[in-house]
Amino acid sequence: MNATIIFILLFGLMLTGMPVSISLGLTVLSFLFFMTDVPIEAVALKLFTGIEKFEIMAIPFFILAGNFLTHGASRGG
Repeated sequence: MNATIIFILLFGLMLTGMPVSISLGLTVLSFLFFMTDVPIEAVALKLFTGIEKFEIMAIPFFILAGNFLTHGASRGG
């Protein structure tokens, strides 16, 4: 039952024109707040300790490099 509610909420948010990343974030937050007994402090602690891993930092840098390449190629002279 919880899975159907989550998918309905996710697709409902995406159908309203909200970006996928924000839709996923709001769906996860609403699941954590309303459907589980996990303390929010534990979730925040896990998020901040996960940032310290060097391998995960490759993802935002890869996106940043893609943005540099996209915008650098369009400004050619």
